[in-house]
Amino acid sequence: TSVHWSETPVLFHPTVDSHKGLWFLKTQHPNAALLLCNVLGQWPLLEKVDASQMKNWCESLQQIFSGSQWASYHDLFSAAISIKKIPQEILIKPLPLLIESHDVEQFWYNLGVPSVTDHLTLNIFNDIKARKQLLWPLTPKQLHLIEWVHG
Repeated sequence: TSVHWSETPVLFHPTVDSHKGLWFLKTQHPNAALLLCNVLGQWPLLEKVDASQMKNWCESLQQIFSGSQWASYHDLFSAAISIKKIPQEILIKPLPLLIESHDVEQFWYNLGVPSVTDHLTLNIFNDIKARKQLLWPLTPKQLHLIEWVHG
C-alpha cells in the first residue's frame, strides 16, 4: 500500500457546498479511504450551521463514499469540568450510545456539569450501527464526549 499526499486543498473544513470536494476526492482517488479527524465536531464552531445542514452533509458523505472505507471521529459535546471529579472507570470504557436528548442531559447532570457545548453531531449518523462513544479528557479541566463512526 502506498501513500499519496495531494497538494490540492480539497476539504479544509465542511461547508454546505463542500460535498463537491468529496466528489472530487472520490473521483481523483477512487480506492482511497477517507478519515475525518474531528472535522465535523469543529464545523459548528467555525461557521453558522444548523443540525439539518450537518445531517445533509453527512448523508452526502455516506452516498459519495458508499462502497469505500471512510471514518470520522468528532466531538458530540464538550464541557469545562475538573477531570478529577469524573469517576475513573467512566473515563476508560466506551459508553452506551446516548441517542435520546434526555439521556444526554441526564448524563451531564449526573457528572455535575453546569454548561455544555453542543457540537450538533449527536444524531447525524443514527442509521449507522458501527458507532462508539467515549469521554476524552482533553485537558485537566476540559471534557469531551466524542464519537467514532465508520462506513
